[in-house]
Amino acid sequence: MGPAVEFKPAATIGSEAQATLILVRQNPAYPALKGLVADAIARRSDQVLLDYTAEQVGVRYQVDGLWHDMPPMDRPTGDAILHALKLLAKLDPDDRRGRQSGGLGISTPGKKFRAELATQGVATGERCLLKFVAERKVKMSLHQLGMLPETEKRLRTHLNRPGLVVFSCLQGDGMSSSWNAVLESADRVVRDFVGVYPTGHNDTTVENVDRTFYDPKNPASAAETLRTLMLKQPEAIVLPEPNAGNLLTKLIGEVLEEQRFLVTRLPSRSSAEAIEQLAAATDRKAFAKALTAVVYSRLIRRLCDQCKQPFAPTPALLQRLGIPPGTVEVLFQEYQPPPPEERVDAKGRPIEIPICSTCGGLGYVGRIAIFELMEIDDSIRAAIITQQKPEAIRVAARKAGCTSLQDEGLKLVTAGITSLAELQRVLKL
Repeated sequence: MGPAVEFKPAATIGSEAQATLILVRQNPAYPALKGLVADAIARRSDQVLLDYTAEQVGVRYQVDGLWHDMPPMDRPTGDAILHALKLLAKLDPDDRRGRQSGGLGISTPGKKFRAELATQGVATGERCLLKFVAERKVKMSLHQLGMLPETEKRLRTHLNRPGLVVFSCLQGDGMSSSWNAVLESADRVVRDFVGVYPTGHNDTTVENVDRTFYDPKNPASAAETLRTLMLKQPEAIVLPEPNAGNLLTKLIGEVLEEQRFLVTRLPSRSSAEAIEQLAAATDRKAFAKALTAVVYSRLIRRLCDQCKQPFAPTPALLQRLGIPPGTVEVLFQEYQPPPPEERVDAKGRPIEIPICSTCGGLGYVGRIAIFELMEIDDSIRAAIITQQKPEAIRVAARKAGCTSLQDEGLKLVTAGITSLAELQRVLKL
C-alpha cells in the first residue's frame, strides 16, 4: 500500500535480499519511508538529508543544487526509517556513531535509481544522506546544456586542431555531463582518439575513444601505459585525471613535439584558477605554449515558465548591467506572491494563493549551464609565465576580449531563461 515505490536491497544473494525486504516491509515506518522517497522524487530532489537530534529529525531536500527545509518528523518515525534504510543498504542499523556507506536500488513508475546512503554520528545525534542517481543518464550536447551556437563554433576549432584544451567547473557542478559533451563535440571519426584513464574510472563511455587504463597507485604503471600508447601514434588524447603519474607534463611534450591534440579537466573556481593550478604542476612555459583554450561552466537555475513574472527594468538597472538603453524592455523574475493585504477575496476574507504545480512554489525548474570560453593568445600566455596569479590571467583575458561568465549569464537573463537574482547568487555578484 501507499506510494508506488519499490526497493532493491544491496544483498547479492536472492534469499538474503528477499529476507531483507520482508524485514523492511514489517517495519512500522515502511509506509513513511515510501512516502518520504516518493515525495522527494516528485519534488525533483536528488538528495535527502536527515538530521537526527534528541527531539526530532530535520528533513531537507536538495533541488537543482539548493537545499530546502521540509517539515521535520518525530524521532521514533525517523529512527525506524533509518533502521530500514540501513538494512536495505546492508549497513549496521545498531551503529549510530560510526561512518557507514552503502547503496540500494529504488524504482518508481517509469524511473529507476541507484541510491547512495551515507550515515555518520554527529554531536547532536546522527546524520543521514540519501542520494538518488538515475540509472540511465541522458547524454546532452553542449547546445542542450546551454552553450550558445557562436561559442560552440569557436570551441570546435580548438577541439579539432593540435593543442591543449582544458575543461573546468566547480566540483559536483555538472562535470561529467559537460565533459562528455565537450568530447562528443570533437571530431573523433577522422582522428584516432585514445583515452588514458585510471582503473576504476566510471565516466560514461564516449564513442570512438579507445580507453587504456593504468594503476593510479603506481606511477610506473602510468608511465609505461603512456609509453605503450604513444607507439600507436594517436592524433588526439583524452586525459581525465591530469595529476596522475606526471602524465600531463609528458603529454604536453607530445602536443608540442608531435602536434597532437590533448584535452583534460579539473575542478576549480574559475578558468584562471584552473590555468594556474595546471601551470604550477608542470613546466609553465611549455604548458602556456601548448594551451589553446579553456572552457569553464557554472550551473544556474531556470525560471519556471509557468509562473515567472515579467517586470520593466529601470534605466539605472540596465546601465549597471551594461545593457544599452532600448534594447531590453522586460526582464523576468521568480514568482512573487502578493502582499498580505492583497491576499483577500471580494469580501476582504483571507484566501490561500495556489502553489504552482510545475515548480512546487520554488520559482525555478531545472538548471542550465553558463559557458565561458577563454581563447589563449600571447598576452594571456605571458601572464601565465610571468605573473603566475589567477587574477593576472583574468585581467589579461579580459583585455584580450574574452567574454566572462557574467557576460554569458546576462544573455540568459535578458532571454528570460533565468533571473538576475539567480545570476547574482551563483556568481556572487
